[in-house]
Amino acid sequence: MKYNIIAVLIALLLPTLLHGQSDSNISARISIDSTQILVGDQTRLHIELSHDKRTNVSLPLFIDTLTAGIEVLESLKPDTTILSDERIQINQDLLITSFDEGIYHISPIAFSTEKGDTIYSNGLGLKVVTFPVDTVNIQYFDIKPVITPQFVWGDYHLYVVLALGILFLIFAAIYLYKLYKNKQSIIGLFVKEEPKLPPHIAAFNALEQIKKEKIWQNGMEKEYYTQITEVLRVYMEDRFNVNAMEMTSHEILEQIRRNPEAKEVFDQLKQILELSDFVKFAKWKPTIHENGSSIMQAIFFVEKTQPEEVNKPTEEVESSDNKKEKSE
Repeated sequence: MKYNIIAVLIALLLPTLLHGQSDSNISARISIDSTQILVGDQTRLHIELSHDKRTNVSLPLFIDTLTAGIEVLESLKPDTTILSDERIQINQDLLITSFDEGIYHISPIAFSTEKGDTIYSNGLGLKVVTFPVDTVNIQYFDIKPVITPQFVWGDYHLYVVLALGILFLIFAAIYLYKLYKNKQSIIGLFVKEEPKLPPHIAAFNALEQIKKEKIWQNGMEKEYYTQITEVLRVYMEDRFNVNAMEMTSHEILEQIRRNPEAKEVFDQLKQILELSDFVKFAKWKPTIHENGSSIMQAIFFVEKTQPEEVNKPTEEVESSDNKKEKSE
């Protein structure tokens, strides 16, 4: 700060010291609208140059910087004023500003004559200040209030689709797991399955087909007894709710022995399963009588263990018809 003040004083005295080297008929002077401005504010620097009409004096060219820290925003066109018959005055204004706080020295401006002389104007000082900042009670305000944007579905449709897709995959996985756990086919979801026959009807149909084919006559006794026992296993699995397809013959007999509905035909079932095991595992060669008897015993087992069907409506119709016949 001290050196800036000294520089300003030197600038003010410099024209006086150099006056002896200049033409006395030429005078140059600069002034400023305000010697103190705020950072970023603008002020005008006025240049006044008066001289003899017969003397040509060149004005300096100001582009963008007047001195370090002071910028030239605009250099206005010079204006000439006639003072008398012999003298004229040239006036030019510069629009200046500064963006840094401090005291700046505006050096004397030099003007050259056609004779090679140099004329200097006076110097000036410019003080640039800022507003004091209250860092304790400072408050910030928005230029405009905060505006809440309107809700637009189009901005969230991608997230909605992703969420629905994830939910669909979760439910599909749970449903397929239940099908797998219950041993149900996925094909049944897309292809309409035919109505399932009652267990005893399906067993009767399969046994009748085996009875007609008589593959044991072609030396296929093992296949013959395998077919009979598989039909009985499927039937018992549906009828008595036992896992007969995964059990041995001994385990099946233990389960059926406890069922009172199969007590009457337990011996027939035992005979079929034991004979089948001998044929399949011990390579037993059954007689013609045993082959024919085994299929009949299987049919008899299904017939005696099938669910009882009570046809009350039919009986009522038959009784009403009998009453009508008697009355007639």
